[in-house]
Amino acid sequence: MTRAYNEDEMLRQLAQDLRVTERPQRAFGIEIGTRMTVVRLADGTLFVHSPVALDRATRLALDALGPVRHVVAPNRVPPSSRRRVSGGVPRRAFLCGARCR
Repeated sequence: MTRAYNEDEMLRQLAQDLRVTERPQRAFGIEIGTRMTVVRLADGTLFVHSPVALDRATRLALDALGPVRHVVAPNRVPPSSRRRVSGGVPRRAFLCGARCR
């Protein structure tokens, strides 16, 4: 079950270098939610899995953790969302699933 989005929990810490954030998302009229996972790697850079659209507060929280260097989007992510999440990430560091636009 997906937790309700809580603005006060921009990036909820699960372990020392592991954080998540949840967002509401509907598919076929059903609330399924979505979750972005952020892992801080040994070199201090960030690996982001399943990126969500970032609001200002979440972007600032992410920036405070370290520079994003790797982004993996397992689902369809429109180019505009990829740019919002990846910021200055080199294009080669952004990996998408087969149906990514």
